[in-house]
Amino acid sequence: MNKTQKYLRFDTKTFCELVYKRYPNRKLFAERSGLSPMTVSRLYNGVYDRPKSETLHKAASALGVTPDYLLIDPDDITPKKPPNHDYNFCPNCGFELVERGAHNEEI
Repeated sequence: MNKTQKYLRFDTKTFCELVYKRYPNRKLFAERSGLSPMTVSRLYNGVYDRPKSETLHKAASALGVTPDYLLIDPDDITPKKPPNHDYNFCPNCGFELVERGAHNEEI
């Protein structure tokens, strides 16, 4: 690598926030994404700062974002804009909602 090349790093904070908002727990996220619970744990805890392309794509797909949304330039201090979604997820069960508040069933 020459001095002008940069590596993008996995954005653990963004990943954790998205998983928390869209899935009731990491186990369900692992099942829906096709990633092993160990891999999800390592992503969640910041162990993987450069995950494999396949891992990144599976995680992004399950979260409804593009893979580049889960990457960050360590030198960039500009805050990310939230992804534009036309749907919401129930924080308790992970079911996709048509409109916010449509799922009020207690779990």
